[in-house]
Amino acid sequence: MFAVETNQFQELLATQIAAVSKLRGMMVPVKGYDNRVNKLVRIRRLGPYLARGAIRFKGGSPATKLLVQQLRDFPLADHDDGPDALELALRAMIDMWNERLTRRRPIRVRA
Repeated sequence: MFAVETNQFQELLATQIAAVSKLRGMMVPVKGYDNRVNKLVRIRRLGPYLARGAIRFKGGSPATKLLVQQLRDFPLADHDDGPDALELALRAMIDMWNERLTRRRPIRVRA
């Protein structure tokens, strides 16, 4: 799934990703999220997952090191886009899981 915040111009990006994926035959599901909750509150939602060690980070990756540094420096850091993106990814994953559990499955009828 491609999860994207749709508050501003990013919705255009979501539309383009969906169109290009369709052209290439991949049909990536695109889901938009309209973030109305304060960014600090959204990032703080990560706290319980981080405290339990429920989120694993790829070792040796420069991008992961940057994300972990931003998480450590939060809320005093100059940049918090990485933690904000992590929260959106976690929310998208939870939504996918919950939709999977609540999706009605076809009932097999035997003659």
